[in-house]
Amino acid sequence: MEHASMEENERKSQNISDFVVEQKTLLGYILAALFLIFSDPSKASVFFGVIFCTAGEAIRMLTISAHEESDTLITTGIYSYVRNPEYLGNFIIGLGLFLMGDIFIFTVAFVLGYLFIYTERIKIEEEELKETFEEEFEEYSLNVPGLMPRLTSWEESELRFDLGRMIANKEHYLWIAIYALTIIMFLKT
Repeated sequence: MEHASMEENERKSQNISDFVVEQKTLLGYILAALFLIFSDPSKASVFFGVIFCTAGEAIRMLTISAHEESDTLITTGIYSYVRNPEYLGNFIIGLGLFLMGDIFIFTVAFVLGYLFIYTERIKIEEEELKETFEEEFEEYSLNVPGLMPRLTSWEESELRFDLGRMIANKEHYLWIAIYALTIIMFLKT
């Protein structure tokens, strides 16, 4: 009986996670509007928010640059420091944006919501990787943390930026959005 209840809770959590991921654009617009209405930025909050956003976007750029078109497990580049660099980069960007707005409750809600949704997604994705790559993924996951990066590279590799991949991935739109929001926040100070 207890096992069935646990499975039902996991299924509900997965449904919420799937809904949020599927509707992330619409939810993003709604949250952005609320955020812009209620934010009360200071020059310091905008400054620190921009630092976080820039760091998060740099991680995303390294992630995109490390992607390879192959059926192998990627463990080099940024992936030799953290298993889920794109989620880490997104988290840091989101944290920076909410720090800019200087509303504590929004920042806490973001952190809790992000961890709730993406912890489940990471679990599912890593189960798939474990099935596909078996021992290789097992060794990788024992040596490289999921979201909190290592200080040194697990495998000897270099970090690189691939501008072509970033343009193809339309990453410049995120830069534009971040800095447009920064200007709006600065104007609200």
